[in-house]
Amino acid sequence: MIRDVLHPICEAQNRLGADKSNVLTAEGCFRFMFKELNKIDHPFARKMFDTLETRFHERRNKKLVSLMLYLHHKRLDKDDPLLHLFPESSKKEIHSLAKDLMSRLFDIEEQVEPTDENPTIDDDLESCIALTESPAVKKKSTSTNLNDDFKHLEKTGQLSQNLQTLLEALKQITPTSVPCERQFSISNNFMSKRRTKLRDDTLDNLSFLKGIMKMEPQHLLTYN
Repeated sequence: MIRDVLHPICEAQNRLGADKSNVLTAEGCFRFMFKELNKIDHPFARKMFDTLETRFHERRNKKLVSLMLYLHHKRLDKDDPLLHLFPESSKKEIHSLAKDLMSRLFDIEEQVEPTDENPTIDDDLESCIALTESPAVKKKSTSTNLNDDFKHLEKTGQLSQNLQTLLEALKQITPTSVPCERQFSISNNFMSKRRTKLRDDTLDNLSFLKGIMKMEPQHLLTYN
């Protein structure tokens, strides 16, 4: 019985530590574990289920997961008996997070619709102050109307260039620290007792080349 309980957990753990795992991979792994443990009628299975549920809700970023599901245009099965374990954020919260991330990661600002109202004296005052307080070098930024991108996604199920870029960036978030630990192991292979005087930049380059050698052939084209 113990083996039956631990087997799905072991399988999910191995998948979480694999290459290319992301936040949605973790979401699927936990869904798998909850589903399999729910099938086993045993006190140990129920105890493990409750422990995983508590830990899962402590670490799960509901807004981030909801945004990634939204960008994937995925909808959860409303008849799923375990649906209550995977709450989603509202559409308003998802849109707000997407705009915030686009601004922080890519310096893309939300396009503000112009108004027909004449500027007040307070507006003129703020404009003059902004001109004097602005930095000498201003970072270049682009503007876009993300609301149009959201409407296009909900209507056609297709991502705009901006939302596709955001999704690819979010996919780089790893659900565990396994990739970091793996990188430390690679560095330790180079930094042996015979190579204690390796410079930091040399060690960094060697580790980078090691990672390139392990990449799939189609991904190597990016570095040509």
